[in-house]
Amino acid sequence: MLLKLLFVALLVINFYVLNNCRHEIAPYLKEGLKSSVTILGIVLTANNILVGLYDWSFLGSMITILNA
Repeated sequence: MLLKLLFVALLVINFYVLNNCRHEIAPYLKEGLKSSVTILGIVLTANNILVGLYDWSFLGSMITILNA
């Protein structure tokens, strides 16, 4: 839980910094940050549904393959 809180805190800090940044690329970085969080949420939700229904984790399988 502490790791999740740290992740959310870093997201909030990054979003705050990007809101106050006047650089020309800042709007693109802000949109990229929002899109990344959205995609991460979708992937993790799908993985949790797979674990709940089929007792199989896509992410766990990928980690096992990468460690082999």
